Amino acid sequence: MRELAARANTSASTINKLEKGETVLNVVWMQRLAKIFDISPESLLGSHDEAAPKNDAEPFKEGQEASINIPLSPTQFLYQVKSTVLDQIGIVQGDILVMDSSPSELSALESEDIVLAQLNRDDDRVMILRQFIAPSLLITNSSSENLRIINLRTDRVVLKAVVVSSHSQLRRRRGSSLHNNV
Repeated sequence: MRELAARANTSASTINKLEKGETVLNVVWMQRLAKIFDISPESLLGSHDEAAPKNDAEPFKEGQEASINIPLSPTQFLYQVKSTVLDQIGIVQGDILVMDSSPSELSALESEDIVLAQLNRDDDRVMILRQFIAPSLLITNSSSENLRIINLRTDRVVLKAVVVSSHSQLRRRRGSSLHNNV
């Protein structure tokens, strides 16, 4: 434990708390430990026999757009959050998200951006919300249902859109904030 703490530039008590689950294994810690052990960050979580993924979000219901005064560009659309996979970063069930599917938004992804992706499994297509971690990982950030890390290079997933606005007080790359419009 002391050797690992020294290599991670932290204390043995911090490593002990990580092992006991008293300290959250966040993205920074996953990347640091993965580098030390020369493994992928998702390997730290082990394999999970998880249930089939479900839709984390769905298109905002027809007719409700009129009750929300948000100007949308031709590449933007509204989705409503149906899960708690990103609740620790302020995206909770019921939130209305403005998504942008423009090639410019998708090509400008940076770590911690929130994305909508289509996960293709057999005959099933599921729309998932995830936090992007450069260069190719999609993660959940939930207080109750953290799921398997998805690798854009190896898993059958297609990025569909980037979250550009929400009623949550979130931060967006390049210093702009997600708006409190909803």
